Amino acid sequence: MNYEKIPGWFDFPSIYDQAVANASNKSILIEVGVAYGKSINYLASKCKESGIAPKIYAVDLFLGTKGERKGTYANDMFEQFVHNVHACKNNDLIETIIKDSSEAASDFKNGSIDFVFIDAAHDYESVKKDLIAWLPKVKKTGMIAGHDIDAAGVYKAVEEVIGKGKFEIVGRSWVKL
Repeated sequence: MNYEKIPGWFDFPSIYDQAVANASNKSILIEVGVAYGKSINYLASKCKESGIAPKIYAVDLFLGTKGERKGTYANDMFEQFVHNVHACKNNDLIETIIKDSSEAASDFKNGSIDFVFIDAAHDYESVKKDLIAWLPKVKKTGMIAGHDIDAAGVYKAVEEVIGKGKFEIVGRSWVKL
């Protein structure tokens, strides 16, 4: 199986390709909000294709996003995620952290992460909290990005925390400059 067969949303491969191009065996790559694992399996597969084996962390509570349309997520999202990681043969690279995003961030030292992609909740307060928690964890040479910049709350939080004119919009995603 490959990532394309996994249900979910993934319209930011160029951002992940850039993260892989900058990564090494010693890198730490994190996806916050993984749902069924489509994009994180893409990331892991691209790392393998590049001949590198960084540490990849999947951070999620596997509860879906509050307020989204009923039926958007299955009740067994975590089980499906685990199945997909194994089916894509990426369980050797991906480690799952089942915690609130900001709590998971506290498990990492400041300046220790090479790449973090934020795609968990899409409301202003949650995104702002995620950004404040994860931003100090990223190396000066690292990359932080996220999805759903077209959501008003996401845009406002990114603009406030990252700064006006200090991020680039790539499709429906954003990347800190």
